[in-house]
Amino acid sequence: MPKVNVIDDFLPKSIFENLSDSICINGVDNRKPSPQYEFPPAFPWYWTDNSLISQKDHLKEMENPHATRPWDSRMWDSSEYKQEKDSFGQFVHLFYDRGPVSPYYENFILPLWEMLNVFCLIKCRAVMIPQTNSITIQGFHSDIPKLPLEKINLCTTAILYMNTNDGYTELADGQKIESIANRLITFPAGLEHSGTTCTNQPHRTTLNFNYIDFK
Repeated sequence: MPKVNVIDDFLPKSIFENLSDSICINGVDNRKPSPQYEFPPAFPWYWTDNSLISQKDHLKEMENPHATRPWDSRMWDSSEYKQEKDSFGQFVHLFYDRGPVSPYYENFILPLWEMLNVFCLIKCRAVMIPQTNSITIQGFHSDIPKLPLEKINLCTTAILYMNTNDGYTELADGQKIESIANRLITFPAGLEHSGTTCTNQPHRTTLNFNYIDFK
């Protein structure tokens, strides 16, 4: 069975809370149940129906603020968002795809390299899956399917959970890992996995990394 590591309280509390507050608009575990925001989130989110996002397409979206849809809980009950809330998709922000592709990469992601033991980062993105009425499995996949299999097998996938909720990560070997804030899981990148929606929080949000580590 492929080796799966689960590390709770991965980041120091202050570092994790700053990171989560920037990425999870409602904060960790709804620590701020009625947040008041004068400005949109720190970085734009791109809605996708789970089809693969090319670097070129994502950059095009990021350059066009009218094409991105930032998380805004005040708008979540509008007819447009209701359709998305029950659909098969997620919000994504791509930080790194064989090179930095986000202006927020340096502040958000680069400081985590040493903590993750990263030798070479391949891809990193934030994923925010809206709440649904029942748990829905998003579909099994590898995060870096365009790489040849022999190269995928050299890589590690890591998922850092930004908030606690009743969703989970399911691995193709049958293991299920609950979404607990500041929990990190790592496993071989060739092991297919699937995220899920959640029912008890407005969203299930993770940071997903794919990299070659120091052996």
